[in-house]
Amino acid sequence: MTALVTAFVTASLLPPIILFCLLGLFSWLATGLLRAPLARHALDIPNERSAHTKATPRGGGVAIWLAFCVGLLALLYWERISLSVLLAFLGATSLATFSGLLDDLAKRGAKAELRLLFHLLAVAWGIWWLGGLEGIGIGVFRWHLYWHWGWWEQILLALALLWIINLTNFMDGLNGLAASECLFVALAAALLAWVSGDEAAFLLCLLLAFCIGGFLPWNAGRAKIFLGDAGAYFLGASIALLALVSARNGSVSPWCWAILFAVFLADSAVAKIRRMAGNLAAWKEPHDTHAYNHLSRRWKSHGKVALAVAAANVALLLPLALLAWARPDWSAGIAVAVLAALLLVAALLGSGEERDYSS
Repeated sequence: MTALVTAFVTASLLPPIILFCLLGLFSWLATGLLRAPLARHALDIPNERSAHTKATPRGGGVAIWLAFCVGLLALLYWERISLSVLLAFLGATSLATFSGLLDDLAKRGAKAELRLLFHLLAVAWGIWWLGGLEGIGIGVFRWHLYWHWGWWEQILLALALLWIINLTNFMDGLNGLAASECLFVALAAALLAWVSGDEAAFLLCLLLAFCIGGFLPWNAGRAKIFLGDAGAYFLGASIALLALVSARNGSVSPWCWAILFAVFLADSAVAKIRRMAGNLAAWKEPHDTHAYNHLSRRWKSHGKVALAVAAANVALLLPLALLAWARPDWSAGIAVAVLAALLLVAALLGSGEERDYSS
């Protein structure tokens, strides 16, 4: 932390921060410029599962990806990240974004198996260049151990990263929800990396936050453009790799990331488990039965749901993540308790269940 404070005092962090502001503006401008071509080639026509009623272009998340890639190159130029980190993020996020763009542009969507192949390649690429995890600390209220990871555990890591990429797309169904959630997670993780003295993770998280911030005004409220699968997969891949980088650096543990991302983790998990219980092929079938879908129908508003999630994030999950960071011997216990509570909330709200709101 002292090193980062000194860096600000000596103005060595000012060039990246100024660039991030400009990249946020670039993201905003690029999103606006993409609306016309995407309206011709990637128009989202409402159907019986849609949460929107007006045809809207999708794929706007490509603007976030473009701004993020420029920022990565600048961070390498300023020697704030290593070449391996650059290659990991450029390769993995590009594969994820391209897989989503194929789906956005295809009239009937790209096959789920093809998207899965791209995501597996993205995860393998990211782990190859970043090196995976050596282990993970497990702290449950003063009881603590360190679990050293071998090859089998790296497979678990790959599956976890793969799930994060996909669950972000599953949860992208309301205006502003996925973008605002990832904005919160990026800013909160940047704070934790800052107080840990991890400059690289801090700058990467802050870069992502600024890029999302430029896109969000187009997507919140009455959306003028959607993230699309391209944007959702990009955000999922970015969050997954940021979690891996900060965990390897010892600044933000996987438990803290699980707490920050707990709303999306819980809702997506309950929905998939319930749906796959009756049909194993349901993993690739689109649906509108997440808890956030049910809430938006009850409240007849996208914005109220996004605001409720944001309020829960700031008022509840951020303090608990800070506590888990400050008390590593409690971190796993806090994360498990948070996830258990939100799993129960998602189940009670009907995540994964078909419900009739016609009356």
